[in-house]
Amino acid sequence: KDTHSNMIAVVDYAHNYISTKSVLDFVEERYGKFNPRITLITGSTGDKAVDRRKEIVEAAQNRIEQFIFTTEDTDTEDVMHICEDMQSYVTNPNVSSRIIIDRAEAIECAYNDAASSEQKNGRLNILLAIGKGDERWIKNKRKHVPYEGDSFVIKRLFGL
Repeated sequence: KDTHSNMIAVVDYAHNYISTKSVLDFVEERYGKFNPRITLITGSTGDKAVDRRKEIVEAAQNRIEQFIFTTEDTDTEDVMHICEDMQSYVTNPNVSSRIIIDRAEAIECAYNDAASSEQKNGRLNILLAIGKGDERWIKNKRKHVPYEGDSFVIKRLFGL
């Protein structure tokens, strides 16, 4: 929880339909009474389990307000292709989506957007970053590339 705003962040390893649905069930159970504005920061693996891309979107799109598609263990597959593929499955006209390749930047953008939204309407904002959990690397071109880590980006933004 950000001590300076009406914002909460949840970091999870969710990476398919069931795990995405489960984390959204948790968020709804815990915070649903506040009618939160949820931004989902997600990507999907490259070179395997292509069906997960559609599954993640289908599990979330009627329960959130915004997707931010980003890098997540793309390996040898082009990250933009993965993000565009995921974005193509968004069919709910009330859900916005955008692509921000750099994962830390995607979380920062979600944070800034939530802060702006909160100033306008006072709603609880939930940043839900899924797929990486506490991992401090991203698999790219068959190598583990150092990454700050979702929870560490959130802590930095929240001043914790």
